[in-house]
Amino acid sequence: MKAIFVSFCIVLLQLAIIGDAGTKSEKKLHQNDEPVQPRIRESACMREARAELHADFVRLFRTKQELRKVIAYDLGLARQQIVKSKDFQHLFRIRFWCGENPSTVIPWLIEKLEDKSFVGLDNSADLIIFERIMTNDLHFYGHGWVVDDDLFTVAGRVSWLLRSVTGENLSSVKPNSTKVELSALKKQWSAWLHAATQ
Repeated sequence: MKAIFVSFCIVLLQLAIIGDAGTKSEKKLHQNDEPVQPRIRESACMREARAELHADFVRLFRTKQELRKVIAYDLGLARQQIVKSKDFQHLFRIRFWCGENPSTVIPWLIEKLEDKSFVGLDNSADLIIFERIMTNDLHFYGHGWVVDDDLFTVAGRVSWLLRSVTGENLSSVKPNSTKVELSALKKQWSAWLHAATQ
């Protein structure tokens, strides 16, 4: 009888341990509110793109303090800046952060490719988006950095970020991009992600 009782206690203890482990992993999932993403293999294209992002960041900001500050961002802040901030300087910093965290951010960026929400853009001197210059949303100074994506919208921003981080040029998002075009672009990027995580 004593042996049965000891065996019963051992089974209960094992169940308690298994249950506690499940609770801890559930808590971790709920704390992050993000499923674990598969690791993206860094291709030669991505390494080159990352080097360019570093060079752009250092050229503009030049301080290790600013670099540390941006590296400390998390996905929540990155998402907020992408979908809400009008300040191009915020978006530029997020571009660098995305290059440092591709496996974390790329799946989310791909999901947002069909989001045509208008955000707007400020603090963007010397930025050239031809379609936005034609509509007087941007002032043309006769020189500047040409961006092919519409950074005034969420879909345009995530397309720009995807292309900047991966070095791939699947397509760009324009102010007049249709839902069908955005859906097709999302499928292309989803296929790219599938291949990059195999």
